[in-house]
Amino acid sequence: MTPLHLSISGRDQARLRAAAAIAALTALPVLSLAALPGAAHAAALRSPALYAPRHDRQPQTVNVAMSNSGFTLPAQVNAGFVTFATTTADPTGHALQGFRLNAGVTQAKALQDLKQATSTTPSVSAAGITAATKDITAVGGATVDPATPVQVTIPLTAGTYYFLDFNQLFTPGHQVTLQTMQVTGAFDSDTPAHDQEIVQTTVNGRPRFTAPSTLNTAGTFLISNQADEIHEAVFQRVNPGVTDTAVQTFFNAVGQNQKPTGNPFAEQGMRGAGGISPGRTELLHFSPPAGSYSLECFVPDDKTGVPHAFLGMHQVVALSAVNGPVGAGRGGGVRAGDTRELALGAGLTAAAALLGGLALLRRRAAAKA
Repeated sequence: MTPLHLSISGRDQARLRAAAAIAALTALPVLSLAALPGAAHAAALRSPALYAPRHDRQPQTVNVAMSNSGFTLPAQVNAGFVTFATTTADPTGHALQGFRLNAGVTQAKALQDLKQATSTTPSVSAAGITAATKDITAVGGATVDPATPVQVTIPLTAGTYYFLDFNQLFTPGHQVTLQTMQVTGAFDSDTPAHDQEIVQTTVNGRPRFTAPSTLNTAGTFLISNQADEIHEAVFQRVNPGVTDTAVQTFFNAVGQNQKPTGNPFAEQGMRGAGGISPGRTELLHFSPPAGSYSLECFVPDDKTGVPHAFLGMHQVVALSAVNGPVGAGRGGGVRAGDTRELALGAGLTAAAALLGGLALLRRRAAAKA
C-alpha cells in the first residue's frame, strides 16, 4: 500500500491529529487537542444532579488569551465551578488542558507520561496513556480556533492544578511550560444550568458518544465521561449529507494506509472541550457556524494506541443556534460491532504506527507519510 503524502511544515505538523489524511487531501494543517487521563474525582462532582439547581452562585470566569508566545492564568481562584473563556488570534489555534497530579507524582513524571503518550509508536503511546491515567487527573480544557471562542466550565476542588498548551508537546526542542493555579477554600458555586448532554461511554467494549442528533449552540452542553478511559469532545465540520458511515470509511482507509476515495470533512480546524478523566464532567459553550459536524475523540486507546475516533467514537450532529428547547433525540454514531468499523489486526496496527499520539494524533500520519 502506498502511504499518504502530506505537505505540512514544522509547527503546523506538530499540531495535527490522527486524521491527518484530511490535511493530505487539502494540504492544510489540522488542530485539535489531546485528552489527558486521571484518577476518579470526588463523587459530588461526578454528578452535578447532586447539587440543588439554584444557579444563583455563578462560576468564576478566567479569560485565557492563547498565542504562540504562551498564555497566563491567575495564581489563585476559589474552589467551585470555573469558566475558562478561551480565545486565540493564531490561525492554527491552541489547546488548553488542565490536570492535577495524583498522590506521589511529580511534574516531571507527568510530562514524561504525556510525551510517551504522544509517541509515534502505538505500543509506546498506549503505555504512556496508561501511565498518565494512573498519574494525572484530567480536569478539562478547550480547543480553540480564531473564529470560535470556547468557554469550558470545570468543577475544581481545593488543590494545585497545572495547565499547558498541549501543542507544545509536539514542537521539536520546545520546552513545555506549565502554568500553576492554586484553588483554595470550600467548593462554593452551584452547578451551572445546561441544556443538553453529551455522554462519553463504552458500548460492547468500544468507545462511543451518546448525544442528541441536533445540538443548540445557543445553550450549554454538559459533557459527562461515563467510560473507563479519558475522552475529549471536539467538533469538525463535515460536508453536507455526510454520514457516520462516510466518516468511518475515511478512517478505515487511513487506518489501512490507503488513500481515501473521498474527504468527508469541510475544514481542517477543530474546536471543543478537552480531556476529562473517567467520572468527571465539564460544560461547553461555543458558537461555531451552523452546519453538520463530526463530534470526535482522538485520545489513543490504552491497549492499542489507536485513536478512539478510528474505533468508531464519532457522531455526525447538526449544530445550530435556535430559540427555545431542542429535542433530545439521540444521534447515530457507528454501532458496536459494526462491520464498517476499522478492521483490527495487522491493518489497524499499521494504521496505529502511521497515526499515533495523544489527541493531536493527526501528527503521526504526517510524520510517517
